[in-house]
Amino acid sequence: MDGSVAAALITSAAAFVVAVGGGVRNEFRSASDRRYDRRRRALIDAQDSALELRTSLVEYGASLRSRTAQAPSSGGAFVMSVPDGVDSEVLAAEGRFAVARSRLDDADVVDALDRWRRLARVNLIDPRDGDASAEQRAFEEINQLIGAALTSARGRSDRSGGHA
Repeated sequence: MDGSVAAALITSAAAFVVAVGGGVRNEFRSASDRRYDRRRRALIDAQDSALELRTSLVEYGASLRSRTAQAPSSGGAFVMSVPDGVDSEVLAAEGRFAVARSRLDDADVVDALDRWRRLARVNLIDPRDGDASAEQRAFEEINQLIGAALTSARGRSDRSGGHA
């Protein structure tokens, strides 16, 4: 075999290996980018749905207090209720929240959302029944964790020990 033919074969083989390696590297990078984009969208959706649920629970509580204040003071029966539209808004917000929560793969954010939701159901409907500042702190924790995840290279909060 001639030296120039051997050199051409070696050069071709090296170019082939570099091309395949580059393609594999690009595919891994592309998959990582898609994963990050999915995480980012899920985090933003979770944050938006928590805000929507928070607003709905506040409106529900205000409506409930208004109805209670308008209740007859006589000994007649009174059923605590809110207008159907307000009730429907809370149900829709709860559903959207549950769906958004299910799309997250950051355990710390999911745990923070669950803690906040438990507090919000009590404190936002009737602030006299709980510690409103605890709800506020829990809501701020959600936003801090999501903010950290959105600015991280992996799309996860720093505290999360989940898998990539």
